[in-house]
Amino acid sequence: STFDLTSFNSPQSQQQRLSLLCQTAQIGDWWHDLKTQTITWSEYLYAFYELPDDFNGSALLESSERYNEPEKAKMLAFVECALSTRSKVSEEFMIVLPDGRAKWHTTTLHPIFDQNRDMVALYGVLQDISSKKQLEQNKKKEHLLYNHILDRLPTELIVLNKEGHYIYANDAAIKSIHRRGIRVEHSPSVTSDLGNWIPTAESRRIEVLKECMVDKRPVTFEEKLIDSDGTERTYVRNMFPLLNEHDDAEFLIAYGIDITARKKSELELQRMAFVAEKTNGIVMITDAQKKIIWINNSFEKILGYTSEEVIGYDPAVFLQGPETSAATIQEIA
Repeated sequence: STFDLTSFNSPQSQQQRLSLLCQTAQIGDWWHDLKTQTITWSEYLYAFYELPDDFNGSALLESSERYNEPEKAKMLAFVECALSTRSKVSEEFMIVLPDGRAKWHTTTLHPIFDQNRDMVALYGVLQDISSKKQLEQNKKKEHLLYNHILDRLPTELIVLNKEGHYIYANDAAIKSIHRRGIRVEHSPSVTSDLGNWIPTAESRRIEVLKECMVDKRPVTFEEKLIDSDGTERTYVRNMFPLLNEHDDAEFLIAYGIDITARKKSELELQRMAFVAEKTNGIVMITDAQKKIIWINNSFEKILGYTSEEVIGYDPAVFLQGPETSAATIQEIA
C-alpha cells in the first residue's frame, strides 16, 4: 500500500499501483489467446467472481455456475459478435454467486490483430456496475410502488409536459378515455396531446393551457364528454403547473373526477324544489336528525312561520296545539 518514491516507476511499483487502481475503479481485464485458447485474468477478476486464485478462467462458463443459462448464451453470442465483426463490442451481464447474491458487470471486448491483420487475441475489460444496477432496481421498485398507489386513486390523474403532451396517466384516467374509444397507455408517447383528454370542441383546452402555463396558476372547470356508447358524463377538472427553479412552468398536473351522479342528483333536487314551490300544500324537508333544512312558500303562507324561524328545528316542536293528540305528535316526530 506504500510506495518507495525512489523506485516509483519500477516494474514492481507499477504493478502494485495498477492493482490498487483496478480495485478502486472496480475494473479488471483478461486476455484470450485465440491460438492456444487460453484465458489469462488480472487479479481483480478473481475478487469480482469470488473465486480462488488458482481458478482456471477458461472454465468460467462451463464449471463455475456464475452465469445462468440465458446470461451464458448472451456471453457466448457476445464473444462470437466480436470475432465475426472484428470490432469492439460492449455489453452488460449479471452473475449469481452461490449464496444468492447478484452482481452486474459491463464487459468490453477489443480484437487484437498481428501485423498481417489476422486476429490473434481478444482483450477484455470488465467493470463492476453492481452498485449502479442495485440503485436502478431500488428506484424501479419505488416507481412501481408509487404507480400502484396512484392507480388506486378514484380520481383521474395525468401529467403533461409544457407542450401539452401527456407523459403519465393513472388507471382511472386510462379507463376514462378508453370509455370514449381512445386507446392510450400509462406512459404514452409524446405525440399524444391534451386534446385526447380535453377535446377542443367540448372544453377550454386553449384557455386552460394559457392560464396554467403562462399565468402560472391553477384552473378548475367542468366539462361534459360523450362515451363511445353515447353516454354523457360530467367531470370537474383541476389543473395546476409545476414550476422549475427558474419559476417557469415545466409540467402540468391534471386531475379530475366524474361528477355525473352528483349533477344528476342536483338536477333532481332542483326539479323537486321547483314542484314543491309551485304546490299549494305544505312541503318541508328534514335531515337524518329530523331537523328542518328546507320549506316551501306555502309553508310560510299557511302556517305563518318563516324559513329563518324553523330551519334547524324539529317540526314536532311547533306543529302541535292544545288539542293535538299524543299519537299525532309522535307521528310528526
